[in-house]
Amino acid sequence: MILSMTGYGRAHTEGEGYALTIEMRSVNNRFVKVSTRMPDAWEQLTGKIETVVKEKISRGSVMVTIRKAGSLAGAREYVINKEAVEEYRRQIKDIGPWGMDIPLAEILKLPGVIGSADEGDSDLDAVWARIESTMRQAAEALLVMRAREGENLRAALKAVTSHLAELTAEVRRRAPDMVARYRDRLAVRVKELLRDGDVAVSPSDLARELAIYAERSDIREEIDRMESHLKQFDALMDSDKPAGRQLEFLVQEMFREMNTMGSKCADADLAKVVLDGKAEVDRLKEQVMNVE
Repeated sequence: MILSMTGYGRAHTEGEGYALTIEMRSVNNRFVKVSTRMPDAWEQLTGKIETVVKEKISRGSVMVTIRKAGSLAGAREYVINKEAVEEYRRQIKDIGPWGMDIPLAEILKLPGVIGSADEGDSDLDAVWARIESTMRQAAEALLVMRAREGENLRAALKAVTSHLAELTAEVRRRAPDMVARYRDRLAVRVKELLRDGDVAVSPSDLARELAIYAERSDIREEIDRMESHLKQFDALMDSDKPAGRQLEFLVQEMFREMNTMGSKCADADLAKVVLDGKAEVDRLKEQVMNVE
């Protein structure tokens, strides 16, 4: 199963005097990276939030946004943390005389100065229980979207690998004729060069040149490995475990095989097929970057 690293999930709960909304957004990243936005009083819950995210997600950059609002039964009440204001003013004063020109309105924007009256929850265990429950709902919604996006991604990857398999089969079909075509070109070229001369080229000399060319241009091993990589790629897409890193590795190996084929191939028609294959591997690389 292919999961995309792009997704969005949201959950909203009400009760215990306040409403809680949690949003989770994820984008591609080589590792798991968790960022949070939440009321300052809950910052110490960051570690627990990261643990929940990592239970659900193995790769991706995840932003968790937690919003708290007063209950619908009453209006919000905001308070100014006077101790925080005094501490900010003290530090600003220590910077130098010019610091006193900073207006109070700017100080009020600083973290921890203004909050809702009920933000300083004394029972963090109860708060965490509420956050965890709501967050797991948001995570499930996120996973549903990642799975849906993953199905579209899988279809796109299948289309590319199918075309790559066709191109690789075409390379295998044409490769044996590469030496024969070189032999014909070589014979014509030698004949033209020696037309007005007395020098003769023996059949053994031509055979030796053809043997050297055949050895340099042998791409059978590269074709075999390319076909093996494609089979492994398809198997990983059908696996029930996250395979993004393994798919990235296979794409790198495919690109290496195509590059080697291109460097060995002196036949123009065959080189064009290999070039088309490299373009498809590039497409595969772009798509795989978003697979978990």
